[in-house]
Amino acid sequence: SHDVHDKPWMPSSQRTKRKRQTKTAKYMLELIEREQVAKANARFKIPDFKAGDILEVKTIVPENMRKVAAYKGICIARRNRGMGSSFIIRNVIEDSAFELHFPTYSPLIQNIKILEKGKAKRKKLYHLREWPDKYSKV
Repeated sequence: SHDVHDKPWMPSSQRTKRKRQTKTAKYMLELIEREQVAKANARFKIPDFKAGDILEVKTIVPENMRKVAAYKGICIARRNRGMGSSFIIRNVIEDSAFELHFPTYSPLIQNIKILEKGKAKRKKLYHLREWPDKYSKV
């Protein structure tokens, strides 16, 4: 077997073996994504919410002359993937349930307000889809 300590110490700038390009490209993409998340956070502060919380999300609807629409519901899932982060809210209005998927850092979201903190013990509340509508009603 090869012993690591048989060669004298050498500064990394003089080494012949370098990191593969895929590793450095992945690191660069990660840095760019962090910058984009920081820029999106500077636009407005995203509250610290989790599944089970009751949220009110105000968004701009581009199809409706850029009017602001407010959606209220229980957050049933949150996905944290940098700029790909998203969350789902669920509500029941007049016996019809609806779920809305929102990208967390979307420029169309004006603000997210936590109306009530939930007591959920799970990160994903997909089981509310099978439960009676009274558990999803806000």
